[in-house]
Amino acid sequence: MSTRSEQIRRHFDALSSESGRRNRHYHREQTHFFRYLVTENKRVLELGCGDGDLLDALKPSYGVGVDISPGMVDLARKKYPHLIFHVGDGNHLDKIPRETYDYIILSDFVGYLDDIQACLEGLHPFCGPHTRLIISYYNFLWEPVLKFAEMLRLKTPTPEHSWLTPDDMRNQLSRHMKETREAEARGADAQKKLIQLHARTEHLTKRCEELGALLAAKEVAIRSAQDLAEQAG
Repeated sequence: MSTRSEQIRRHFDALSSESGRRNRHYHREQTHFFRYLVTENKRVLELGCGDGDLLDALKPSYGVGVDISPGMVDLARKKYPHLIFHVGDGNHLDKIPRETYDYIILSDFVGYLDDIQACLEGLHPFCGPHTRLIISYYNFLWEPVLKFAEMLRLKTPTPEHSWLTPDDMRNQLSRHMKETREAEARGADAQKKLIQLHARTEHLTKRCEELGALLAAKEVAIRSAQDLAEQAG
């Protein structure tokens, strides 16, 4: 875990022990937005799930949350025992059980990542043909307003994070999609070659069987000829 990730972990561990929640209006509107996008009774994975409020509000048939903060994960497990929560770093998802999901949620999360591209690549094992990846993140132009709200204690303080423009995210996702398509094309090409190899193997097997049958018939004919010759003698 990087020094930055460790600072983020400590920050959210401290928040997990606070009673009450600030910026309730923002989180309420955010929940409405996600409930519009995510159908109920689906398999949902959320990275940076915090205390699990958003994941529970989506009413998944199978919900899994991942957060870097053990304190937040403990809180989420107590609040929502019917959901599954793991302590994990979004930069390294190799310890999370490999399962596919209908939706993968990254809500106000990407700015805390050390390497966004690595995280997107790490999501491949959790994606099926119909998986939808939903990323939300506020525009960097809001930074002065948000800092002022923190000073007035109207907003929960956040550790230093990366500010990303919509173009930044589009570029990251475009690059990720391009690499995914190239990998799929290579996979399809390899599968085509395997099918061709399998067809050739079947053809050779059939020819070998035919040759074996011919040799067996030839051996029978030779024996019959020998028997006739002995009888004639």
